[in-house]
Amino acid sequence: MLQVKIKKQKTFREEYILPYSLISFYGVVNENAAEKTLMTENDEELLIEGIWNGTKNLITRSKFGQMPRLLLNVTYSAKNYFIGDLDKKLKIEHNLDDDKMLRSMMNFR
Repeated sequence: MLQVKIKKQKTFREEYILPYSLISFYGVVNENAAEKTLMTENDEELLIEGIWNGTKNLITRSKFGQMPRLLLNVTYSAKNYFIGDLDKKLKIEHNLDDDKMLRSMMNFR
């Protein structure tokens, strides 16, 4: 006969879990430094792949099921040109009555 002991120990902390959140961040490849370090297009592709997959693999108790939704790669045609805070110019429109629609991966294909 197999017996299982159930722990009755509790924790002191309270947990607050968001059902979803959209968090933006950005990085810039400094073209002048990239030239000096001999950065290649392949290096840039690896960097972008690392950002995408690294975000997907940040699994913790508070980020269970976290999935990246959008990666926007902007290449400026003018040398040494940069527009900061592009994330502030993006707008996500959705029906506030149906927040499950926003969380669904079906809407991001």
